[in-house]
Amino acid sequence: MKPTPRRLTNVRRPGGLGKDPVRAEERAAALAAIDEDWNPGALGWAVDWQRHYAYLAQLMDDGARLAAIVPGVTRHGEDVGRWLVTQRRDFRRLTEEQQRRLPRSA
Repeated sequence: MKPTPRRLTNVRRPGGLGKDPVRAEERAAALAAIDEDWNPGALGWAVDWQRHYAYLAQLMDDGARLAAIVPGVTRHGEDVGRWLVTQRRDFRRLTEEQQRRLPRSA
């Protein structure tokens, strides 16, 4: 079964993978096999950061130049350009992994 945004929201909640710890671990492993970043909270950042990061990656994969992703550039209704400005401004506050993931010139 493909994880939908609603399902992912539910399984990210405490106890969302079920009460049986063995089964919950199996479910987490199955989700990680699909997307190792399925649970951004476990990685140390919010779902909102993960969503914007994924949208940035999609824009770049579609051929956008990083310099062209400015406030007002959106993906799925989210202002990725404004988010990127915030990441640049608050770069030192990001985890090491978040810093590593952002493009060098971000």
